[in-house]
Amino acid sequence: MKTYIFFFSLFFISCDDLQYYEKIYGIWHGNFNDESLEFRFKKNNTCVLKFLDLNTGKVKIFKGNFEIQSSKNPVPLSIRNINNLDHPLYTIIEFEEINIIKLAIFSPRWRLRPISFESDNLMRLERANLNLSHYEKIR
Repeated sequence: MKTYIFFFSLFFISCDDLQYYEKIYGIWHGNFNDESLEFRFKKNNTCVLKFLDLNTGKVKIFKGNFEIQSSKNPVPLSIRNINNLDHPLYTIIEFEEINIIKLAIFSPRWRLRPISFESDNLMRLERANLNLSHYEKIR
């Protein structure tokens, strides 16, 4: 009986992660500290983070693999294997609505990852409105 309860619990945790992943897929836009942000989360668990400096016009683009652990609170988001960086990025994420997410600022070390959302470390992103043909390219 204990074995069934254990596997049943694992099933629900896995399903919860899957639902969180399904919600994050897509393109997200926002602004933070004089930068325009565009984050793309794809179904193959890769992501593209684009930062446009609004003062200089310089663009920084990072590509990596992301992981979400929805069984924890706050929900950690880790991005690893990032081109142009020699370290991963860690943050926390929360859905305010289905089309609005908030993320804390990124940390290069897991132990220094934010554990709560503060107004001075908060990035708020909205899901981009996409037509279906454009959305299919994200997958």
